[in-house]
Amino acid sequence: GFPHGTGAHGNSRRHRDGYSRCAILHLTASTAPPLWHATVSVMTIQAASAAPWGSPLLHDISLDLGPGQVAGVMGPNGAGKTTLLRLAAGDFPATRGRVMFRDRAITDWHTRERARHLGVLPQLSLLNFPYLVEEVVLLGRTPHDSGTAVDKHIADQALALTDTGHLRHRLYTQLS
Repeated sequence: GFPHGTGAHGNSRRHRDGYSRCAILHLTASTAPPLWHATVSVMTIQAASAAPWGSPLLHDISLDLGPGQVAGVMGPNGAGKTTLLRLAAGDFPATRGRVMFRDRAITDWHTRERARHLGVLPQLSLLNFPYLVEEVVLLGRTPHDSGTAVDKHIADQALALTDTGHLRHRLYTQLS
């Protein structure tokens, strides 16, 4: 279903410019070959609120992503998009409500185990080395210890599924 609730900076669901503070765009997943030994993740956020730095930033957010669903988070600066993604990734616990990943509370996952199933690459990253896109994708395979050949095969599939194979030899730091 679609999320509801409010984003950062107050209870209003509308930004001063008229934009919704918390908009999630659901997209239909394309038919693509499955990743090698991959499983489909399910994310559920139920009436969650978050105050990671003391002051509440998210209020009563709910979201349910089923198998094969893809969501895009949109909104103006300060609406709570990054806070929502960090809450979903388990960077901090919800102050109220629940965040579930694959039918387990996100906070119940050990860091390494969670990293094998859930990856986040923030828009602004401290990764400031001249890595190629393919090398950044391969960094996501680190917690798996599955070997170079398997990791390369899965990275190739991930690039194909996201239609980013043409970027594989570009420098990550030069992408917008």
